[in-house]
Amino acid sequence: MDVIIDEKRARLLDTECFQPDIKILSKLKNLIETDFKVNRNVNKYTNQLGVTLYYLNSLTKYYLGCTAYELLQARVHQEAIYLLQNSKLSIKQITFEIGTCDPSYFCRCFKKIEGVSPLGYRKRREFLIKDLSLNKFSKRNERYRY
Repeated sequence: MDVIIDEKRARLLDTECFQPDIKILSKLKNLIETDFKVNRNVNKYTNQLGVTLYYLNSLTKYYLGCTAYELLQARVHQEAIYLLQNSKLSIKQITFEIGTCDPSYFCRCFKKIEGVSPLGYRKRREFLIKDLSLNKFSKRNERYRY
């Protein structure tokens, strides 16, 4: 049975018979990228793509290893991390920026994934950046000691 599955996957790479699947996934990625802050309903994506939720999830699970909803949530989390790292927005502002209405819910979800609260994540990152810059500075100065 494993040999048949491997042969099927090998045929996927050699032929263009599954090119429509890749096009659907590419369109899904573009839709998520443009609408993830306002559209968290996967059914809207399925309507725009003209496929069923079952079919879309089977594609995303087969090619990407997760469901369409998990893919959407991963993009939201990626944006939250980007904002925590590259902006001075408060946690509440970041919550509303990524399209979530409840800051406490955002903090719970973030902590479940990262193991630390958003504020703790930001402080830890700032500490690491300062520590790295101090280490580079002190190493640079060691070269010039007599």
